[in-house]
Amino acid sequence: VEEGRLIFDNLKKSIAYTLSSNIPEITPFLVFIVLQIPLGLTTVLILLIDLGTDLLPAIALAYEAKEADIMMKPPRDSRTDRLVTRKLISFS
Repeated sequence: VEEGRLIFDNLKKSIAYTLSSNIPEITPFLVFIVLQIPLGLTTVLILLIDLGTDLLPAIALAYEAKEADIMMKPPRDSRTDRLVTRKLISFS
């Protein structure tokens, strides 16, 4: 149970980081499509920057150590506590 809680917490942190860091990278493409403003960087260059800046922090979050009170928390409700929630998406 402890390992499952640790994996769930770390996955949630990694997904939150990835979403919050990739939304600004998608915005230029949306502006290009909607307003026909040319891109400052090529698509491949933006993908390379994304890989270089997001890979190591996301891996570090996935292997983060457990919190001290992980077993003191009540069991999560599988109907309400999901990996990706509306709150997380709006935070991104």
